[in-house]
Amino acid sequence: MKETLCDSGEGTLMGVTLVFELKGVNWPYVFIYNNWNRLISKMNSRWGDPHAGATLRAAWGYGEQALEYKPKIGSTPLPILLH
Repeated sequence: MKETLCDSGEGTLMGVTLVFELKGVNWPYVFIYNNWNRLISKMNSRWGDPHAGATLRAAWGYGEQALEYKPKIGSTPLPILLH
């Protein structure tokens, strides 16, 4: 797994996004799982994840997991500054 911090780098105010490059992902499963979770969240706010979604090449959401993520770049946590 490779972690990368993406930023526009052109003086614009934009949140930095952590991007993972993964191998061996079952994209059809991720597509169905994430989009199903988004769909059921519209039926009942206690179900699923309204921020989840996927295409056959990318996935997003994972709110709770993202909040718990601790970066491990080298041995020092990487500071992220938002302006």
